[in-house]
Amino acid sequence: MGRSRPSGWLLLASQLLFPIEQKQESPPLSLLLLSPSKMDVLKTEIVNPIRELNISRLEFELLRLICFFSPERPKRPV
Repeated sequence: MGRSRPSGWLLLASQLLFPIEQKQESPPLSLLLLSPSKMDVLKTEIVNPIRELNISRLEFELLRLICFFSPERPKRPV
């Protein structure tokens, strides 16, 4: 099995998932545990602009790599 599979969800980081298409099923329970204000910021600042740009799969994967390997990314406590 490969490392990635086709999916209808947009994985941002830290296991945050959003449906790529707005008409898809509701988000998983782990996402519902976020506060509504954080969900709203993520949706308006990241998810909606990405949908509007209609980026390709390659562009999206590159964006994920940049976010993942960003030196400004906060460190998790060990």
